[in-house]
Amino acid sequence: MAEQLHLSDRRWDILKVMEHADLSEWRIGPTQGWQRLFEEDAELRKVPLLERTFGQLVRAKPEWVRGHKAIADIQGNFPAETELMALALPEGGIMAFEGHHRITALVAARLLDNRPLPRGDIRVALSYLNPGDVARLPEVIRRGSDRVDKGNWPY
Repeated sequence: MAEQLHLSDRRWDILKVMEHADLSEWRIGPTQGWQRLFEEDAELRKVPLLERTFGQLVRAKPEWVRGHKAIADIQGNFPAETELMALALPEGGIMAFEGHHRITALVAARLLDNRPLPRGDIRVALSYLNPGDVARLPEVIRRGSDRVDKGNWPY
């Protein structure tokens, strides 16, 4: 996916995510696995592809979130420091690119348990998409990743 969006050729800014930032409105990134969670649910499927958020996922599938081992592990021991990757959309939204499990853990703690997770510094490497890039995202999602290690990331 990174190659399809030419991410290595883009400008990236490293920003700090503020302690009380609400990531529930961040969009689910262009990954088949996370997008499939929306496709498998009749109500979530109605949400347009590029408008799917972590908050929608957590609210609609709390049992999936609570039963996911990686998310539970992160909630039990959130990294002291971590970096996410995200894409700024032209209309102002943020789409996750890497770090979906960590973002889901943070959003679930806030929305399902009404508590923030104790955490250290979270930084986000943020790049900026233009309207043409956004128009290509459905095809990027459909095509999927070219990674050799697809599916072998710990979180």
